[in-house]
Amino acid sequence: MYTPWFNALKTQIQAKTNDFKLIDVFNNQYEQYNQEKTRKFPHLFIEFPGEITWNEQSNKVQHAPAAEIVFHIVNMDLKDSPLPSMDLHNTLHDALNHHALIENDIQISSSMTRIGTELVATYTQLKVLKIKYSLDLYDYRFIDQLDDLENVELRVTKE
Repeated sequence: MYTPWFNALKTQIQAKTNDFKLIDVFNNQYEQYNQEKTRKFPHLFIEFPGEITWNEQSNKVQHAPAAEIVFHIVNMDLKDSPLPSMDLHNTLHDALNHHALIENDIQISSSMTRIGTELVATYTQLKVLKIKYSLDLYDYRFIDQLDDLENVELRVTKE
């Protein structure tokens, strides 16, 4: 369901940095701390929390206003310092903030805006930093032909 946006996010992040050893969809992975600590760090997990409400626009284009995406930066630090995770936050933020998602040369979101951060302090040596962004999502998959996009009036422009 969220595959186009996940793939676009992963591509955009990997184009800006190769710091993350694993980028995956969030599924409470760091709750299994003992399993995760055998992998190379840092990890980035992408979460689409809660319900995303879609509206039908003209010509079968669907729009989800004010959707939220949470990024979980997970890092193992034997010195028990959150500073490396904070540096990764800055790198990730540079790759995402005020950038739209592009898939197959089509803009599939508005520009992302950071709306929250949280340093989760419940794990020893495992550092978790969560960053929440807000954006509008666009789904063009139901248009009969992508050529019809020329006839669709959109509220966003390609950056």
